[in-house]
Amino acid sequence: MSSSTQGATLSTNVVGLVDGSSASHREVSVFDGLPIYVKELIAGGAAGAFAKTVVAPLERVKILLQVKKEKRYCF
Repeated sequence: MSSSTQGATLSTNVVGLVDGSSASHREVSVFDGLPIYVKELIAGGAAGAFAKTVVAPLERVKILLQVKKEKRYCF
């Protein structure tokens, strides 16, 4: 790449940044403005809710099998 081509590319990038027409726009999320501890609190709450939702039915089945009256195995 020649020096003039590099200069033209640089000036195009600078103009794009100044007028806001740069191709590398970053989408802004609702969570970008939150402090890190709030993000961690939300993530922990979501993970805990998901874990309880998945594990609770399995634990219920386990308990039902443990207290079942019928014994199949005799020693």
